[in-house]
Amino acid sequence: MRSGSVFTLLVLLFLPVCLIAGEINIEPFIKAWRVSDRTQSHRAIVFFDNLDREKDTAEYYQTLEALYGYLEKKPDKRIEARTFMYEAFGALVFQLPGYKYTGILEKAMRHANDLHDDQLMAEIYVLYAEIAGQNNHLLYNLKAIELQREIGFRYFTTVHNRFFIVSDALYHNREYRKSIEYGLECLSLIGVDREHWLKRIYILQLDILGASYKRLGICDSTRFYYQKILDTLQADPDTGYTQDLWTGIAKGNIGHCLGMTGQYEEAIPLIQEYIQNSMKAGDIANVSIAHNLLASTYYARGNLPAALDAWRKAFHFSDKNNPTDILLETTKGIADIFKRTGQTDSAFYYYDQYHIFSDTLEHRLAKRTLSAMNAQIAFDNMRKSLKDSRDALKWSQTILQLVIAGSVLLIVIFLLLYNRYRLKNKHRFEMISRKKELAEQEIANAQKQINAFRNHIIEKDNIIQSMEKKLNDKIATREYQENYERLSQYMLVSDEGWENFRSDFNKAYPTYFARLRERLPQITPAEERLSALIFLGINNYQMANMLGIARESVFRARRRLRQRLDLAESESLDDYLINLLKNSY
Repeated sequence: MRSGSVFTLLVLLFLPVCLIAGEINIEPFIKAWRVSDRTQSHRAIVFFDNLDREKDTAEYYQTLEALYGYLEKKPDKRIEARTFMYEAFGALVFQLPGYKYTGILEKAMRHANDLHDDQLMAEIYVLYAEIAGQNNHLLYNLKAIELQREIGFRYFTTVHNRFFIVSDALYHNREYRKSIEYGLECLSLIGVDREHWLKRIYILQLDILGASYKRLGICDSTRFYYQKILDTLQADPDTGYTQDLWTGIAKGNIGHCLGMTGQYEEAIPLIQEYIQNSMKAGDIANVSIAHNLLASTYYARGNLPAALDAWRKAFHFSDKNNPTDILLETTKGIADIFKRTGQTDSAFYYYDQYHIFSDTLEHRLAKRTLSAMNAQIAFDNMRKSLKDSRDALKWSQTILQLVIAGSVLLIVIFLLLYNRYRLKNKHRFEMISRKKELAEQEIANAQKQINAFRNHIIEKDNIIQSMEKKLNDKIATREYQENYERLSQYMLVSDEGWENFRSDFNKAYPTYFARLRERLPQITPAEERLSALIFLGINNYQMANMLGIARESVFRARRRLRQRLDLAESESLDDYLINLLKNSY
């Protein structure tokens, strides 16, 4: 009886485990993922769709465990690549950190490369674009489109999404004509994959097309695509605020186009409806956009008070930490109105805001371009490494033998070189000491040249002021006039001259610009130049003569630099820069 009880207990303990393991049947996965012909993408998407639909975390991890268990017993590059894709797709579904899965997708790419399967590679590119982050989004979708076009779009799912993503990215990069090109192809694929076509993507694509045409000033096409949004919402209404918000967006942009063609009475009510619907939906970004459209319409009509009020509201609702073209239009519009109404201080303030936001936006676009270039370089390197790895596999045994023989040889060479290194070490130390002395001498010379430059500027400025006085008193002769013009031209420093000056300045004060960039990371070359001249004691009048600009421009540049450095009213810009230099030693 005792042994029978133990057996019964063991059965009860292991039975649940067997049942749980039996719930996951990976045979359909293996059968579908073994396929290598053109039907492979449609066979594979079934499992991804089910994962996205069910969102069962426990089943997801159990399935992965079973798949990896299968691969341990029966290694297969194709099935392993599909398993990696399934795991990465699950990270998207369950919102897991994407960067943890880029490595397995890169390994999946190597498998696809070894299998010479461009169709599988195109699918991995699509998934990698979603996982690897914004910098890779545009590049890998474009690469996926390139491969899918060669193979045939009918063999893939969600192809239209690739074109939508590319169209959206190009719009935000201000490449409007390219955005339209990919957007139109997105719409042309509406019948290719009906099962995965989403009305939300369709409406967003219409919005991007309409916005791109409006940026290009083509109002007929703008109104056409926003009217299609209204027709879609009327034929297949959404629920709640989504219906009202998109109705407002479409009508507001149609109204703005009417305003651009002088039809103000019809335009304003449509834009006001856009504002109301955005407020009702709590969509602050669209509230700002709608007020900007209303302001530009009022401004074109000549109603400056109404335009100013609308632009101020647009400015209020804008995200100042993430400037867009809308915020640039808003600040410039406010500044223009203040300028027209004679409110100079307010105009200067908003022009300064405009330039700050513009610099930030341009820097972000440049950074995005740089990131895209880096992503392209990384992609090219990866493609090259895939080819190289396949070729290198053939030589692995030979290389191993060469490494062993080379290691022995290196040990011998190392022992010989070590003795030589000891002999050279003393000589190297003496050379370093000598270089240090030369560097210190170079810094001293640079400081002398900088001081001579400053004294030269002051001397020439005194001459120019003297000549100006004589010219004003009408005493100057023709020779005085020619000398004055020649000296004034001499004071205009060329680009090459400024580069020489900057080089000397950096030698004399090597940490100055570095410390300034710590305080102001996005400092412009003009601001660096201004800070250096202020440090050298060049006054505003001298700066204006040197740079060939009005003294008012110098004042504005100084004021903008103060604002960018966030100095208090009691702080002196000159003292701050001098103290910054002192602290840099």
